[in-house]
Amino acid sequence: IQIRLTPEVKNSHHLKAIQIGNKFGGTALSFKGSLNIQTGDIHRKTGINTSTRLNIKPSYPLNMDSNQSFNVMVIPTSQIKKEGDIEIIFFINEKRYKYLIPAQTKWEKGIKYSYDFLFDGHKITLHQAESNKW
Repeated sequence: IQIRLTPEVKNSHHLKAIQIGNKFGGTALSFKGSLNIQTGDIHRKTGINTSTRLNIKPSYPLNMDSNQSFNVMVIPTSQIKKEGDIEIIFFINEKRYKYLIPAQTKWEKGIKYSYDFLFDGHKITLHQAESNKW
């Protein structure tokens, strides 16, 4: 995940944490499972819905030219049915800003997904997404 400021932002903004998880009560994303090392199959455990949170200490000052990446790993998931089943929450200064992962998104094993976000001081928007093999 990368996040940059848009040019019109004048105030100072610091990224304090990034959290990826299910919407309240959701089960699209699991956080525990087992891996068969012979086949590569991942068996997710149902009912495990704790969010993955990356705390950034010290907080990271956002700017327009940042190329700093923040890496978060999650268990691959099949196609997301509805927008917002999985959400990314950015903790900037003392506020939360949410990005809803679009419907039909699929995170597959063996693929690295890169998301480049923009922050305008009020909301987070996706600028670009890429996927590459590990």
